[in-house]
Amino acid sequence: MSALESLIGLLELRKADGLVLVAGEPPSLLGGRDRSLTMPPLDAATVTGFLEELFSPEQRALLVAGQPVETEHCSPRSGAFVVKARPEQGRTRIVVRRGALRAASPSPSPSPPSSSAPWPTAAAPSSASASAAAALPLSAPGHGWGLLMPLLARAVEEKASDLILSSGQPPVLKSGGEAVRVDGPVLEEGELAGAFDGLLGEERRRRFAQVGSVDLGLDQELPGHVRPVRFRVNLFRRHGGLTAVLRPIWELVPSLEELGLPRALRRVVEQAHGLVLFAGPTGSGKSTTLAALVALINQSRACHVLTLEEPIEYLFPPGRAVVHQREVGEHVRSFADGLRAALRESPDVILVGEMRDPETIALALTAAETGHLVLSTIHAGSAMGAVERVVGALPELDRSAVRAQLASALRHVVVQHLLPATGGSGLVPAVGILAVNHAVAAQIREGRTQLLATQMEIGADEGMVTLESALAELVRSGRVSREAAMAATTQREALEALLSDRPASRPPRA
Repeated sequence: MSALESLIGLLELRKADGLVLVAGEPPSLLGGRDRSLTMPPLDAATVTGFLEELFSPEQRALLVAGQPVETEHCSPRSGAFVVKARPEQGRTRIVVRRGALRAASPSPSPSPPSSSAPWPTAAAPSSASASAAAALPLSAPGHGWGLLMPLLARAVEEKASDLILSSGQPPVLKSGGEAVRVDGPVLEEGELAGAFDGLLGEERRRRFAQVGSVDLGLDQELPGHVRPVRFRVNLFRRHGGLTAVLRPIWELVPSLEELGLPRALRRVVEQAHGLVLFAGPTGSGKSTTLAALVALINQSRACHVLTLEEPIEYLFPPGRAVVHQREVGEHVRSFADGLRAALRESPDVILVGEMRDPETIALALTAAETGHLVLSTIHAGSAMGAVERVVGALPELDRSAVRAQLASALRHVVVQHLLPATGGSGLVPAVGILAVNHAVAAQIREGRTQLLATQMEIGADEGMVTLESALAELVRSGRVSREAAMAATTQREALEALLSDRPASRPPRA
């Protein structure tokens, strides 16, 4: 007798009306004399088996797409039952009740509509055939998840920076800047889609449809860990399939010292208000540095901190500060919507995960000018690049006003890169800091950003340091190689001059 038939048999014994099956919970009864069953919680694999036994592949595809389904099950011993299943908070809830489905006129089996398909292509389909092609092949909900567990555990055990899963390819662990293929299952596209689909809400599905990628957070229980381990997940469509990049987020927020960051960064959170930008390429540790600074504020200031993140990575325990964390796609639709609401929520400090669009940038500048300390990241390789990225994101007719507003609101630009340590012992941060004084503000206002590097060179007394000076110090101390330092800068001549103790040529004065 199957496990499902055994559970259905309990309906007769307990005189119950129905049965509820959810992964992570013991089976429970509807009506009758006793609602609870003294049984261990159902695991995901068991519930997946029930779904495969009860529902057709087309119905399971609808479930993965977020749609409820129902069917009729005929038990050899107990007769007919109506079975309904629906997605609920990342899991599937199955309800089995006595009775039969009412007869309906025959109709073709439904297929998931393109608007709710879990992994649509970035381009909207223009016909019914295009709509059918937009959805990936789907497996049962969570079918691929069990295959991922050993890989997640290995990534945490080996302290890997990332686990990369690409459909049709072996898994990859990334550590110390090196990506290495490891033994593990090669997932099909449908398995990878099915594994993650239950974690997506409507807003994230829409974003994936528009841009072809989405970020989310995941808490996963792993053997040997008392608490769930948090992962930052990025899912993206690529040529030939789907890829998921999972980054373990350690439970304790690291301090600036543990991250190897300069103590001078403490100055940026001593500001009462204004904008602080953290620049650097993808994967340069900007969000971890921001988390360390929020933790520092939480320890030292009695204030209200509001974070807008995509996704939430580190969780901040109660401290001197009141910290409220909101996740884009989960608690708020976009960074811009979250910022607009934040202006009415009495924060002292606002963390904006990324300034990626003109509306977010404009709102961040307004918040910084109206008495808030705003911390955010931007994709740029230098202080000059960060300033120009902000100005260039807004309409050309408004740029003169934007330069004036930025010159007034900006307090610091922190440029960060991560370099492989010599000997392959992890990654080392190199940090450049621009502090906005009267001279820097004038150059931003007048559009002479090519002179910012010179201001950083002569502003050591105010805590300024160029990225090239930081790189040169790392090379001299033997922490990184000369080649790695050269690869991290666009100002190779300046770095060469610092390493050879000769003066570098400077940009002409405007």
